[in-house]
Amino acid sequence: MASRTKWTVTLRCYICREKFTLRHLGLERVFIVPMMTPCPHCFTNLQDPERSQLPLNRLHHIDDLREEQIDSVYRKIQGDFMWHFCETCSRWPTSDFLQIEMRPQRGELCGECSAKQLRMKTH
Repeated sequence: MASRTKWTVTLRCYICREKFTLRHLGLERVFIVPMMTPCPHCFTNLQDPERSQLPLNRLHHIDDLREEQIDSVYRKIQGDFMWHFCETCSRWPTSDFLQIEMRPQRGELCGECSAKQLRMKTH
């Protein structure tokens, strides 16, 4: 059975305006969570019976939506700004590293990892 695409969604609370992120969602859930997920900052409960007929401007706003690259793991050494995503990279961190499962939004991607990925795609 083929794996299904997973998504990371960043929501903005309609009351306190703070952002929060939900990960590993199927596409069918991406558009449901703004209606059902309480804000972890102000604890607004959208499932309150008194809120059952909320207009769309009273739902959490989808601030960012990204397809997850589950096959990719990104690592960087603590305090560094260079992210590595190829385990055969000569500088692949093996100790004292930070690891995430989605493309980093800050920092730089390693040139060696990028070159290795490009070679794999063209062969």
